[in-house]
Amino acid sequence: MARTSNYFQFSIINITQFDYLRFLNSTNPEEIILAVLSDFGKEKPENALNQIIQKLAETKTDQTSFQKYLRQLRVLSKLRKLDGSGQPFKI
Repeated sequence: MARTSNYFQFSIINITQFDYLRFLNSTNPEEIILAVLSDFGKEKPENALNQIIQKLAETKTDQTSFQKYLRQLRVLSKLRKLDGSGQPFKI
């Protein structure tokens, strides 16, 4: 049996280098959620989070899907050390 070698190459993209509005302008809820990991620029974190939630609410999803997206947003916001108010988590 002949052996072949596979070689894979890819670039790593740092999502924090992208403006959050780039993701917020999407119509895809999965992309909108990624806005929480990107750069808020001069926007206050609580305002950015409110915009993300509002945009998710505007997508044409049922209530079950909307709740799923909010759970995902909550998990990803913890990576930014944000709670629902946009303030750092107190440990």
